[in-house]
Order: sequence, then C-alpha cells, then structure tokens
Amino acid sequence: MRRRLVVLGVALAVVVASLLPGAGAPTAGGLPWDKLAHMLGGAALVLASAWALRRRDGRALLACALLAVLVGAGIELAQAFVPGRHPSLLDLTADAVGAALGALAVRLLTRASPGP
Repeated sequence: MRRRLVVLGVALAVVVASLLPGAGAPTAGGLPWDKLAHMLGGAALVLASAWALRRRDGRALLACALLAVLVGAGIELAQAFVPGRHPSLLDLTADAVGAALGALAVRLLTRASPGP
C-alpha cells in the first residue's frame, strides 16, 4: 500500500507542477528547461511505478512507461483550460522520452544490482 501511495504522490506532484497557472517555463541561455522538466517528470513516474510493482521485466516497464505517457497526455489536455498554459505535442514528446529513459534506467540498475 505504501508503494502505491508513493506513485500517487509522484503523479500528483507532476500534475500539480504542470497545471499551475503561469506564463510558461523559464529559459536560460536559450535552453528549453521546460522540456527537461517534462523528461524528469516522465522518468520519475516510471521509476516510482516500477518500484511499486516490484517487477522489472519488459512488460512491467512498458506498462510503467505507458502510464507516464498517459499522465503526460492528460496534463497536456488539461493545460488547454489553465491560464498561461497551453498543450504542446513537444511537451508530450519530452514526457515520452523521459518515460523511455526512466525505463532504461530501471533496466540498467536492475542488471547492475544483485537479485533480491
């Protein structure tokens, strides 16, 4: 139960941070920091959900990545109704890249560490 609450907490943090009214994400030196934030959110969701499932096989990681992308898609749709926010296919792409990197990180960490 505690593991599920962690996933819910991570998802809630990502959703709230993504739906705060604002004028958009800051840029520094021309770098799109908002895309990095999207990737980190997607990766965090995958890492938390894989930890909660206690499974690291391909199917479980795919399910975790799909969950992260679906959360990202829901956020993008909801942003259409938030002042100062707008939906973006590039943001959703960054969510998907983050989810894939999160799944890759879980896979690499699982291979590098001994079994339970």
